[in-house]
Amino acid sequence: GITGVVIPSGVEEIEDFAFDGCSSLSKIIFPSNTVVMGEGVFFRCPSVKTVTLGGDWSAVDLRIFEWSDSLKSVRIPAKVRTVKNFKALKKLESVEIDPNNSNFTSVDGLLYNKDLTVLYGCPRGRVGEVVIPEGVESVLEGALKDCKQITYVELPSTIIKISCMEFAGMDSLEQVYMRAYDPVMTSEIDGAGVFLFKKPKNSDVTLLVPKSALKAYKDAIRYVPAEYADEMLGKKNIKGVKLFEKK
Repeated sequence: GITGVVIPSGVEEIEDFAFDGCSSLSKIIFPSNTVVMGEGVFFRCPSVKTVTLGGDWSAVDLRIFEWSDSLKSVRIPAKVRTVKNFKALKKLESVEIDPNNSNFTSVDGLLYNKDLTVLYGCPRGRVGEVVIPEGVESVLEGALKDCKQITYVELPSTIIKISCMEFAGMDSLEQVYMRAYDPVMTSEIDGAGVFLFKKPKNSDVTLLVPKSALKAYKDAIRYVPAEYADEMLGKKNIKGVKLFEKK
């Protein structure tokens, strides 16, 4: 019947399966000091909805909450330098970052580096649209992994690095807007850079690009071995947009 718990200051360790089966537990407040977590501390705790992490923590491993389908948002404290297992939370919709954190920032619920040049992760429970802001240069491999409810992604003109596999697990994806006039090389075949994306299993994606860059994008798609051709987005998936500022 426990619904909330405050871990007292000074507690240094929570042992394996300490709260196993506390199915009504919804609120957890940790002490400021670092706490070592055992295995399955919150195993079979599906109702965890609110967590307050320690102010002096330098690392956060979100896997300890992977059994909760109620945890939709997490706030990362100022001193955290490492966030582990970001994708462990299936229902997470957004992440918030303490503005005094010198390593991370968040925009619209997504996790970026402080300089806003690298996208580290999009929560798996995100629904609808994702607009990656101008200035972002790199999408960390797997940042969009398993985001199965996103229908639209917009990549900025500044993007220079993104994996050809990034959209593969986004089964609801319908459109990708690419603002860059020069195609970003997402993979390499026979030593040459190519512009390719693997298709999501349950959808066919339209790649929208500036109309004046349409030929450049189509030319950037090179030969793909026949056994993989059906798995990749091809020239037929690319569409030029004259007024690119308008969707």
